[in-house]
Amino acid sequence: MRVNRISTYRTDKKKESLKVKHNLENSDFKKDLQTSLKEELRKKLSHLLKDIETQGENLINRRTLEDLEKYKSLVKNFLNTVVKNIYLLKEKVEFGPKGKQNVLVLVENIDKSLEELIKLVLNKETNKLKILEKLGEIKGLLIDLYS
Repeated sequence: MRVNRISTYRTDKKKESLKVKHNLENSDFKKDLQTSLKEELRKKLSHLLKDIETQGENLINRRTLEDLEKYKSLVKNFLNTVVKNIYLLKEKVEFGPKGKQNVLVLVENIDKSLEELIKLVLNKETNKLKILEKLGEIKGLLIDLYS
């Protein structure tokens, strides 16, 4: 008989543990923490976007490989930040028509646009407006990614 009491005691403890865990999942603290993390991430991404925009202006004015490399590095940093924290930005994962996640499609489009930008900058005969247009396209894709 005592064996039954011990097993009943353990199942009661498990039920209590599940109740406590359930209460923690729905707590205000968790919501406040997620809100704070989202806010911090948005500030970081906004700051990175401003840096990308400034470096884009430098790239248009000087058209050097150093400016291009720095621009590319800033975009890569932005993308890494978004991909690492996508769970904070999107509450649900969205899938495209072919079953791919929309985030991956956007990253691929940004990568393709960066390659086109490199070709434009390396071609010294390219008009500044074409480079400006490509920079605007990349910036638009980056904004789509986190908004």
